[in-house]
Amino acid sequence: MGSKKVIEVVYYGFDERLVSIIEQEKENILDESYDLHFHVIAPESHHNMLCDLILEGNFDLLMVDMYAPEIDSALRTLFFELNVKNTNIVGLWNQLENVKLESWRYELGIKTHFCYLQTQKSSIADLSLSIVKILGINNDKHEFFSKNINSELEVLLPLRINYFSFDEIQVETDVPVYLNETFKITINGLADFPFQDFFATDVRTTNLRYPATYQITAQYAFYDKYDLLYFSDKDDLEDLEFLEKELGNSVTIENANEELIREILAEFHENKNRSYEKRNVIKRLVKNYSEGISDQGLRILVIDRNFTVYKNAKKMVWLYPYKFLLVSTLEDNLNILNTSGAEIVSFVIEEPIPAQSFMESEEFVQLRVMCSRLKNNAISNQTPEPLVVIYNLTHDINELRKILDYSNLNPVGQEYSFDHQISLVREFVQEKERTRGVAYKSVDLGRVAPKYHSEISHGFIIKEIDVDSISENEVNFKSRVFIEKYASCLFRITEEIQFFATIVDVKKDNKNRAYRALIHSLGEVEKQVLRKYIFAKEE
Repeated sequence: MGSKKVIEVVYYGFDERLVSIIEQEKENILDESYDLHFHVIAPESHHNMLCDLILEGNFDLLMVDMYAPEIDSALRTLFFELNVKNTNIVGLWNQLENVKLESWRYELGIKTHFCYLQTQKSSIADLSLSIVKILGINNDKHEFFSKNINSELEVLLPLRINYFSFDEIQVETDVPVYLNETFKITINGLADFPFQDFFATDVRTTNLRYPATYQITAQYAFYDKYDLLYFSDKDDLEDLEFLEKELGNSVTIENANEELIREILAEFHENKNRSYEKRNVIKRLVKNYSEGISDQGLRILVIDRNFTVYKNAKKMVWLYPYKFLLVSTLEDNLNILNTSGAEIVSFVIEEPIPAQSFMESEEFVQLRVMCSRLKNNAISNQTPEPLVVIYNLTHDINELRKILDYSNLNPVGQEYSFDHQISLVREFVQEKERTRGVAYKSVDLGRVAPKYHSEISHGFIIKEIDVDSISENEVNFKSRVFIEKYASCLFRITEEIQFFATIVDVKKDNKNRAYRALIHSLGEVEKQVLRKYIFAKEE
């Protein structure tokens, strides 16, 4: 018999008893060709160790005890600002003790691509099996009963609200939305928002506010009594203009049946009134949420393999009034230069490079690519070039501007210092000519721009999917909609049965994609409702 394949699991938490229980349980869920090796790491106050763990990625699975102090703030920063994806991570919680789960479902799990599993005694088998499924290990020893459904249902995929006004809304999401496409969304914190249908008038993939893929600006729309879509931009049309659009041109109007014209205009006036009523609701929302106008936090992108930004900050980095976006290298993160909207980009060279050997270095190549992309992005978006700060480089500024073909540079002949970064940032924000900046900023008082990651910034884009089967542990479905692996989403089976699931496997299936998603975050009562549904006999 050959050697076993070792699966490295890191547990970041205090409960070593839990690890012992899973060690015992693994015999029931793994075949003889696999073994789980656990490494226990005790949390510390600044969670620098957690940062290193995630960045180094020397594990197959990371299990994080959600009772560690400040762990929610640490994870929010690590995942939102580091833009970490495709990392196997599980948040562990106990229903009897954890009061934060509901907000974590939205604030962390739904957007940061990891799931929550219970640690109560009754859930240990489910936890152990979920660990195996997350790792993609085939398991024939132990499976939950699966119910075949074969029906069309809604799946809700996360998005963020940048702003909404009387005239339009702007959102960001990883789900592809195309120009002139109609799509549905719901806003978590605004149950009274009057529109659910939207018509995309602009789609962008650069200078995003969140670590998303698409930024969509859209008109409001709704379906009228004839099931036709009415767009809010028709509200300002006069009767003749509307008829010309509906019927083609003035010649067609002259030849049209008078009764038909009366019917078309009557419906137009009714839809116009309905649209104004709905938009007046938005006007009231804008007034009511005026104090929710976006904070003007400066965005700083730090490219540092060692992430000293965490290690020598005097207080936890998320407590500063700036948004730090952190990547260890540009090798797999070039797109963040387009999407981040950073006004300052700090590039940290590990060891000092003399000026005479700089152009032969790997760092020079990376900086050339980076500066070229930042410059092109600034030109296409008609925004100032971000300030590029280069640490551990002693070089004549004019020569450096020439060889990098980039004007807004600041070489620093010392290693990265968080204190230096902060002092530089404070000088930067006082420059009046930079008030516009690259980053997303709302200055229009006629719109609401929810604060970064605030409750009313959360939303879902609603898509139809074909569910094949469901168990109390996983759901299998097909869709043409692209959903990336490890993304989390909300499923609506019935009004009483809603659950979060994280995509753990994706396969192409002709024009569709076949998805397998792991169900998680369910409390005992919710689990009982789901079980009752699964075992119910078909009528």
